[in-house]
Amino acid sequence: MQENEPTDNYLSQKPILPLPASLIAETPVPGIPNKMTYGQSVIFNMMLLGALRQCNNDKDVIQKIERMRQGLQK
Repeated sequence: MQENEPTDNYLSQKPILPLPASLIAETPVPGIPNKMTYGQSVIFNMMLLGALRQCNNDKDVIQKIERMRQGLQK
């Protein structure tokens, strides 16, 4: 082996990149009005479900990234 030739150990070490900031950023919580009508509560529930959906989507992407990392590190 030559002096500057990389070893197998050197080649197998891959840097672990941080998760994208957009995936770990706080999800905005809709403001809760003091009083609301039934119709407004339905709209508010839709906004809450949208925030929950975004959290679940972010978790799904994080899980995919982690599975890829584990596959690359084996």
